Amino acid sequence: MIDIRRATDADRVAIARLHEASIRALGPSHYTAEEVDSWAAGVRAERYFIEQEMYVATLGEEVIGFGHYHRGEIAAVYVDPSHVRHGAGRALMAKLEEVARADGATHLHLNAALNSVGFYAACGYTQTTETMYMTRGGVMIKCALMEKDL
Repeated sequence: MIDIRRATDADRVAIARLHEASIRALGPSHYTAEEVDSWAAGVRAERYFIEQEMYVATLGEEVIGFGHYHRGEIAAVYVDPSHVRHGAGRALMAKLEEVARADGATHLHLNAALNSVGFYAACGYTQTTETMYMTRGGVMIKCALMEKDL
């Protein structure tokens, strides 16, 4: 059974590992090799803001996904590629939306990688425009701005 809990400092390495694995496995469906490499560049355990609203999806003791909410924005949702389409992403989204409501948010937005637009649409988000995102490696990639009323 997939559980969602608050991320801890001990989760940083697992989060970084699955973050990069997800980018490299799922990104090539919509991005070039150069864009994927730039997107995955600099994914390091020490760069995650665990003290903010970051949550992990676990299966037993294994961290299989993470999500981050910050001031009206779903800042990140990533799932280990070997666990995609098994409910971890939806469970993370439900938790982040719960946290957003508790924070007083009535509307959420996010920048979706093009390979994840279908997932977010299935969670009730609507694409409002196409936008650009500067990757950690310095390459601009296309993304979709998506929004949802809570």
